[in-house]
Amino acid sequence: MLVSVKAFIRLKVLEIIVAVPTGIADRLDRVAREVDAIHCANIRSGWRFAVADAYRHWFDLDEEEAVRLYEDYRERFELKAGSGLRCGGITPQPEG
Repeated sequence: MLVSVKAFIRLKVLEIIVAVPTGIADRLDRVAREVDAIHCANIRSGWRFAVADAYRHWFDLDEEEAVRLYEDYRERFELKAGSGLRCGGITPQPEG
């Protein structure tokens, strides 16, 4: 997550807001120092953490299914040529 945050910082966006369904407390604290706001519905602690532990019903996807879902999403929401960079509802500020 920090890599993504750093990328948005380099893009000089006006505001960075992170929302995640679950996370580990010390990692969320670290990310919080870099962003304007962070929202997490399920905060965990301890040395061991698996995302699946935060859900009642969890199932893994095989690689084929994950690729198919990604391609379906990309097809539905792909940016139109020339529409400008938008990611997660954030538009970078122009230089200058």
